[in-house]
Amino acid sequence: MRPFDPETIARYARSGQWGAETFFDLFAANAAAGPDAIAIADPPNRPALVAGLSERLSYREALRRIEATAQLLHRSGLRAGDVMLVQMPNIHELIIVYLAAARAGVVVSPVPVQYRHHELSYIVSTLAPKAFCSVARLGETPLIESFRGKTGFDGTIFGVGDGLPAGAIDLRAAWADDGNAGELPEPAGDPNAVFTICWTSGTEGRPKAVPRTHNNWLASAEWTLRSMQLKRGDALLVMFQLVNAAAFGGLMAPWLRTAGMLALHHPFDIEVLLRQLAEEKITYTLVAPALVASILTRAESGDAAVQLHALKAIGTGSAPPDPSLIARFEARFSIPVANVFGSNEGAQLCSAATDVPDPRTRARLFPRDGDEGWTDKRTANGGIYRLVDLETGERITAPGRIGEMRISGPATFPGYFERGTFNRANFDGDGFFSTGDLFELVEGEDGCGYVRFVGRSKEIIVRGGMKI
Repeated sequence: MRPFDPETIARYARSGQWGAETFFDLFAANAAAGPDAIAIADPPNRPALVAGLSERLSYREALRRIEATAQLLHRSGLRAGDVMLVQMPNIHELIIVYLAAARAGVVVSPVPVQYRHHELSYIVSTLAPKAFCSVARLGETPLIESFRGKTGFDGTIFGVGDGLPAGAIDLRAAWADDGNAGELPEPAGDPNAVFTICWTSGTEGRPKAVPRTHNNWLASAEWTLRSMQLKRGDALLVMFQLVNAAAFGGLMAPWLRTAGMLALHHPFDIEVLLRQLAEEKITYTLVAPALVASILTRAESGDAAVQLHALKAIGTGSAPPDPSLIARFEARFSIPVANVFGSNEGAQLCSAATDVPDPRTRARLFPRDGDEGWTDKRTANGGIYRLVDLETGERITAPGRIGEMRISGPATFPGYFERGTFNRANFDGDGFFSTGDLFELVEGEDGCGYVRFVGRSKEIIVRGGMKI
């Protein structure tokens, strides 16, 4: 399932923004270079959510399980381009499934564990997936039984955990018996093929299916590596569910580039989080602003559990952070906080200490990098954008007016997935995607150019010529 034309692929390959490696290729190379290093660490409180003990997998053991899972997918009839719906919490099996799918060329569509039959029935009808992979139980909820009984799905089901319903294929059984390696052909992964189909939050009605290729996601890793000053072997912590841009582009892709450890967190527990940050020597993570505030509050109260000595930087997103919070956090810990704005469709603006030294400015504004025609610099994921007046369609090039951000670049998705096709109705004639996100240009006190997020276009009401 290659969504981009040969000319686009060749252009980004020439610029060095797209390469020849899939997620699995990168992991396999890391395993060959350091097979005994720890690759993935389960949440310490995993038993509170799903069956099974928390595990720490070396690259060697993780690769063995990935290969065995890829063989299982192949033996079960899945082929390159087939879609597998995945609903799992942040446990090591989820990473194994993703990388096994990348090995076999299978497209994964991850959904939040909170989704139930209303959302899942719509997703099944949209994707027509060949398989579903989940856990037997999530707390007290029998996820697989609920899914099969209420969505009308009759494809192959893979599962993890005790008490799998009849007909579900146990992933762990495949790990105990690697099977016949000859049954799996050469790696089917194509870095320019669709790897994931994620879902929008549904703020405009039903969620939309957002396909991304391996190269789309990997384009999002470069800024994190550079601005967060990550080095080979660093430990990253995933707080967000591994179902969207924050987790895939912001953490999983950088992890593959650094050949370090990916520590998983789920369900949320502040005590467990602080323990992981200290014991796993986490160097970078991405969290919501509320969690930044919680950590700071505990430190200011004298909580000895707050030990962030290994943390090089922390990213925050999902909501605009409070400028005073960012300033206080940095003053307390001497750890820079990056302000991150992104979307599944491929928007990515980042304000880091390397670009915006003042923490209060950084919390409110993003560098104007990527504004087409204004600078040769690119956005955090190598793209460009333009601000357009919603009423006139005119390009906005000076402060004082609000406009919709339209994006283009190596991380921009190919169009919403609808029954095997890519809907590009939201792209303009120049190939820019209309995000629906409103920004305005701002001239900072330091003389530098910035952009400020204003809101969503659906939230703006025009009354008497005034935008409310």
